[in-house]
Amino acid sequence: MFFFSRTFISLVFTLGVLATAVQAAPPQKEICPAPDNQGARNAAVAAACQYFNGVPGSWGLHSAFNANGQVITCIHFSCNAAAQGNQEQNQNQPAASLKRFKLMFPDSYLIYQPGNNILQISTQGNVLSSGRDWQVAKLKPYLFHIKQKAWKNFFWTINTSRKEVYRVKGGQFGSMGGQKNKLGIRVDPVGSPGNPTRFKLLFNDTYLVYQVDRPNLQITAQNNVLSYGNDWQVRKLKPYLFHLKQNTWKNFFWKVNTSRKKVSRVVGGQFGSLGGQSTKINVRVNTVP
Repeated sequence: MFFFSRTFISLVFTLGVLATAVQAAPPQKEICPAPDNQGARNAAVAAACQYFNGVPGSWGLHSAFNANGQVITCIHFSCNAAAQGNQEQNQNQPAASLKRFKLMFPDSYLIYQPGNNILQISTQGNVLSSGRDWQVAKLKPYLFHIKQKAWKNFFWTINTSRKEVYRVKGGQFGSMGGQKNKLGIRVDPVGSPGNPTRFKLLFNDTYLVYQVDRPNLQITAQNNVLSYGNDWQVRKLKPYLFHLKQNTWKNFFWKVNTSRKKVSRVVGGQFGSLGGQSTKINVRVNTVP
């Protein structure tokens, strides 16, 4: 770790090297210990100034003692204000005008295990819905009815033997009958297709939409709502920066930057506050001004 210091505040910025904090050289900020080469030092100063919402100004080197009494080299540096207030601000579209954004998932799936009646919807190893707002009826070993509890006048029929999914209207949930319309959903049964231990419905058109101007979250696939966001939390940190979290997630959350159109998985941070270690995930962001 490198340490950036001001007169009374010491903030930690992780750059992959473990170090010990030393006294700051006021009024500069500092990084201790300094990286070994010029390129790494430039990168460290740039990353530090980005943390302070600025751009690199001037910097130099000085010597200091660590907690073990050893002499180490540190960088003292200053940051200038970023252009237009913040380098993450979208220069082409005012972030404050954002009405909603969509997170487009390249693939997701609904998985159901008949033996213990567990249903979940997930993408990239992250749960999108815990299934508590879903109903399932087993008509035959290979035939199931499923519905989101808020759906009115329709449900889905899954035939794991034929590997087909139908949208049914005019029928009674849990009983045969009704008008069926085949959906473009792939069925992946595990075990015998005629009596599976579990099955997946594979989606390629799932997206999460969040309404910023009147906070509302939904997850949709095949033009049907899979989740109304009752088990989600959203925090707006800046006009372009949001934290999202499904209630079953532990020790991580998503960060959505609508200006950069990037979604990251954050660990080691606090939901609703800046910080933590971010890893970009494969989710496309669409915005609507």
